[in-house]
Amino acid sequence: ARNRFDRGMIDSGELEAAVRDTIKATVADQLDCGLDRVTDGRIRWDDPVTPFAEGHGGFEPGGLIRFFDNNVYYRRPVITGPVSFVRSAVTDDFLFLRSLTDRPLLAAVCGPYSLAKLCVDRYYNDRSRLLEDCAGLVRQELLELARAGARWVQLDEPCIGFSPEEIGDASAALRAAVRDVGVRTFVYVYFAPIVRIARQLWDLPVDMIGADCASVPGNFDVLL
Repeated sequence: ARNRFDRGMIDSGELEAAVRDTIKATVADQLDCGLDRVTDGRIRWDDPVTPFAEGHGGFEPGGLIRFFDNNVYYRRPVITGPVSFVRSAVTDDFLFLRSLTDRPLLAAVCGPYSLAKLCVDRYYNDRSRLLEDCAGLVRQELLELARAGARWVQLDEPCIGFSPEEIGDASAALRAAVRDVGVRTFVYVYFAPIVRIARQLWDLPVDMIGADCASVPGNFDVLL
């Protein structure tokens, strides 16, 4: 449907119908699997960061780049001005998800550290200010989700494991993002080992941490 939309073969209404039908199918699969918490599958998202860039201030679309070591590409956003909240990138799909099931729900957003790392900074030239504003943006998303009735929100931080020497900066940004947001928060790290950052993750003021034990089986022992 997206390809047909890009070629002008269907309109935006038909694309939206396809997205929502796919979310419905994804929710049905999760219910059949008996998952404890159901998500919208992030069907609308091509990657974890572009929806933030499209929906908020300070970002412009950039060129295509490989998403980590996968055969998948994303259009890396360029930060050209102050990062600022405009309108929630995730709440509408969360509200649609609520209409599909009465099971516990899990929303998901890009964490502040990975948001900063997955963009090209051409404005700040100041790591601390960039992370501070990214944390503020993510915090506002969490507050909007709380107002929409979310109880659990997952923050994806795939970049943390690849730069363990920056765990202090990443932790500070996460602490700022989850401060007094009124939801239970989970931090998930994937694609990378967590052995050098596990204790710092454990000290975060979040309710759960998660790690990728498929790409990095040793993470399971670290968690234990």
